[in-house]
Amino acid sequence: RRAVLMAGAAIAALGEFVAAATALVAAPLQAEALIPALLLLGTGQGLLMTPLLNTVLGGIRDGHIGSASGMLSTVQQVGGAFGVAIAGILFAAVLDGARAAGLGEATAYAHAFAAAAGYGGVATLAVLGLLFALPKGEAG
Repeated sequence: RRAVLMAGAAIAALGEFVAAATALVAAPLQAEALIPALLLLGTGQGLLMTPLLNTVLGGIRDGHIGSASGMLSTVQQVGGAFGVAIAGILFAAVLDGARAAGLGEATAYAHAFAAAAGYGGVATLAVLGLLFALPKGEAG
């Protein structure tokens, strides 16, 4: 399971970075240009999330599984909210900077998207780093 978790995180991060690079190369960005990046991201997330949730909840005693599951859901929601807020702040800051630099609207938005996607890639690499710290017995 550990290898699947790490592969999933690496593939998801690659998908984020491919999305960022695509935005910069394919400006003005068309949705279909992101298909390869989104396929990578979706594959990585699919390989990562289910085994990760199983790993997190696998060590919980039966009497506490309901509470642990509820806490996990809450932490996911809060983490997601913070992640979206950070990506949004970064997107807006880069967009403002690109506009101030005189870039056209499409190019400015492409730069902002690339920054937000790059942040997602870095965050996913942080997850990969944490997976390396996970005791081997914890991840199968």
